[in-house]
Amino acid sequence: MKQLLEKLNYYRNFPRFQLERHFDVILIDYIPQIINYFNHTNYSVVFPEFPVRKKLLIPNNKSEWESVAFDYALFDKINKRIGIVELKTETESNDKIQDDYLSKLMVSVSCKDLIKFVRERKEYKKGDRKTRKYEFLYKEMDENECVNFFKDSEELILTYKISPHNLKLNNSSYYSFEKIANEVQISDKNWPLLCEYLKKWNKGL
Repeated sequence: MKQLLEKLNYYRNFPRFQLERHFDVILIDYIPQIINYFNHTNYSVVFPEFPVRKKLLIPNNKSEWESVAFDYALFDKINKRIGIVELKTETESNDKIQDDYLSKLMVSVSCKDLIKFVRERKEYKKGDRKTRKYEFLYKEMDENECVNFFKDSEELILTYKISPHNLKLNNSSYYSFEKIANEVQISDKNWPLLCEYLKKWNKGL
């Protein structure tokens, strides 16, 4: 882990290197515990690059099958809530359009909307490569009991953002790398090392 994090720390200095695309694979196993710590939730299942029907976010969007991908979807089967998490690894990479999407998720998209889209999308264009991925996602959701728990839930989506220190993001659902590293305790041998790098990356380049 030390070697890998050191390589990421080095490569992030290159102009076109996107730390987020590599770091999120490491962070995914810790995401539920991080969000649970700050929110007293019980997220136990996480899926990466989770698709949400674009028409739910942009009502005049013509296609029923286009989607917007969010970094992580978390499922809390005890409280029957779904959380969407966006990860940023650069202070300058905040995206207003993406922030607007997150806001819309909280006020107009329900848990059952997310399940419905994946269920319907897996039946569209059978045999297509993208459809096979939706079939895989739905199977994993079903095996983790996420389909039955949330298919009828009218609860709205909760949203969270994780990034380096950013003065523009000053709300209860934003967590800086430094805040996470200083406050969250996780029983994992790699967690203290990971926290060292979260602190290094907290102020950006």
